Amino acid sequence: MIGTDLETMTRLMHSKEPLHPELQARLRTDINFPMVSHPLYVGFSEPAGLVNAQFEACKQAVAAALDAREWQRYIGLHARPYRLDALVDAIDGGLDDKPALYWEMVSWVWTDSENNYQSLHEWIEIWNSGVPDRHLVMNDDDRATLEALPEVLKVWRGVSCDEAIEGLSWTLDRDKAVWFAQRYSGSPQLVEGRVQKADVCAYFSNRSEAEIVSADVQVIDCNVVPARVLRK
Repeated sequence: MIGTDLETMTRLMHSKEPLHPELQARLRTDINFPMVSHPLYVGFSEPAGLVNAQFEACKQAVAAALDAREWQRYIGLHARPYRLDALVDAIDGGLDDKPALYWEMVSWVWTDSENNYQSLHEWIEIWNSGVPDRHLVMNDDDRATLEALPEVLKVWRGVSCDEAIEGLSWTLDRDKAVWFAQRYSGSPQLVEGRVQKADVCAYFSNRSEAEIVSADVQVIDCNVVPARVLRK
């Protein structure tokens, strides 16, 4: 996104300019290596000259994509943790007038995101937007797999804190749910649920998670047990 010739890179690497004010405002210094977390840049704060150049180039590209209503490019230019916000901006800007692209972008941002339960209300609104052709959120193979499943599904969700029990992402694979429960420190919890296939928004296999997306799962059981027990 910026000139990559050796002279330019060397100049930026050795520049003494301060970090851009927008990035400075989002600088974390409470960790070993100062990091910036900005919608258009997530990474180290040094060398500031190079970081600033990347940031300015990205800002210009985002503005151009927004003006042109190039929603895929607009969303993709945002740093990964902020793509949901960019998706919401795109929807407000008219993305929902293009159903095929809408569901393509929903699929991409959803499957590329972590901890979607932290933005539960936003995702519920997106999944239940009423935009037609929701089946386009899945590829042909995943649509066929979902169609072949029984009308009532047993699903699992693995979490490591109480706040995460309520979520939209479940799995048909109990072992995968166990893996998620053990993924972070905390209190591993294995949640069992039931859901009508008619209430499933999507099935995704692309992360090998046998993922079921639904806001209508009925929780049947929830066990808080030591991780070593979960592994049995």
